[in-house]
Amino acid sequence: MITFDAERHRYTDNGVNIPSVTTILGAVGLPNLSMVGKEDLKRAAERGTAVHSATEFDDEGELDESSLSEEISMYLEGYRRFKSESGFEIIEIEKRIYHPVLKYAGTLDRYGILNGKRVVLDIKSGVFDPLSVGPQTAAYAEAYTDLKCYRYALQLKDDGTYKLHKLTNSNDFNIFLSALNIWKWRNQK
Repeated sequence: MITFDAERHRYTDNGVNIPSVTTILGAVGLPNLSMVGKEDLKRAAERGTAVHSATEFDDEGELDESSLSEEISMYLEGYRRFKSESGFEIIEIEKRIYHPVLKYAGTLDRYGILNGKRVVLDIKSGVFDPLSVGPQTAAYAEAYTDLKCYRYALQLKDDGTYKLHKLTNSNDFNIFLSALNIWKWRNQK
């Protein structure tokens, strides 16, 4: 049984640490954030966490909008606009996934129906990097379902708008597998 410790951002299976999709990709430099300062990275991570929480609580009908800063409200406005304009139907929210054979875990942001098709949707509130989001969503899709599904990244912007990116690189899962193998090699005991 996979468990998640949010404070440490750690997944375990019967007490054994399981690497997350983002940890695996980060170990090989995806996304490449080397040019971003520590303080900027910290602020972006905090904003990303706040945006994810706001969208999750909103989807669950439990959001206290008075608790949001103006900045986070603008990202939420973009998210709501996306749902309204696209007709996206949510099936799963912040779904923990685990691949029992390849031994990796993660949390996919949304799984649902878009234009009549099953999709994995990753929500981004910062810079969109297809080189890392593509393999990330491919890993989530592979671990979550054996059904054919499409992959998208939803880039929310600070002005209340959004951009939907369809992820179509057929090599994305192979890229993730390469990163996973490098991660395993570096972490041999």
